[in-house]
Amino acid sequence: MKRELLGIAALGAALGILLAVTTIISDISSGTACNSAIDCDGIAHDDCDGGWACRTGECSWECAESLPFCERPSDCDSLPHIMCLGAWACESGKCVWGCEINEEEPVVLGETPSIDGIIFIEQRNATRGQLIAGGSEYTFLGESTYTFNSEERTLTGKAEFSLEGLRAIYASGKSLSGDAGSGSSTKLYPVKAVPTGDGGDRITAITSDGTVTIEHAGKTITLAPGESWSETTIIESAGKYALGITRLTSTDTIVNWGFLDKGDIVLS
Repeated sequence: MKRELLGIAALGAALGILLAVTTIISDISSGTACNSAIDCDGIAHDDCDGGWACRTGECSWECAESLPFCERPSDCDSLPHIMCLGAWACESGKCVWGCEINEEEPVVLGETPSIDGIIFIEQRNATRGQLIAGGSEYTFLGESTYTFNSEERTLTGKAEFSLEGLRAIYASGKSLSGDAGSGSSTKLYPVKAVPTGDGGDRITAITSDGTVTIEHAGKTITLAPGESWSETTIIESAGKYALGITRLTSTDTIVNWGFLDKGDIVLS
């Protein structure tokens, strides 16, 4: 009787060890461990449009219709996000994490002579997209309405104003590349007096030496001729139609090119 009991006990122990080993092997081979959604790329998932999420350290494929919905940024506080300093935003009902990468101090681009001309200020937001999961929403913006040659310091473009009485010309635009789309959308705005708010930004001061002060994206930026300011942010967005998840890297730049001779500005 003792031998039978010992045999049953040994068999039970062997089965327990086999089950533990099988579980360990299964955990190792599943490949679901993650720190962020990008760690899940290449893993098989449900047959639906959507994107990966990293929840409690494991990869979770979320179909587009089940992507987190929000009414305010605080609705997103419990969701996982890419590893960077930033904050949640609620865009078109979708949670979007924005990374603050860097904000650069103004840098001098070179000598800019002070002449009796017109100050040229250029603001541009360039966004590049990298598809992480699902499909992308490709957007074409068009073509730029002006061309500026920084070496020859010549400006040509389309505008519905003349050079008479101008203190500055403010160029504002955006461009897309990669999985975000392609093309650019730009416009030239006349600055005859300050303060002025054409172009969405507000120019609050222009000094006699060409230094300008601009209110842009909630910041007050002062640039002397030849100086520039830039800021880069990264977000992962499901887009307007939730076709997939795209990493968007946007670089916002403002340059004060200083005075341009009126003879080097051709508008039509």
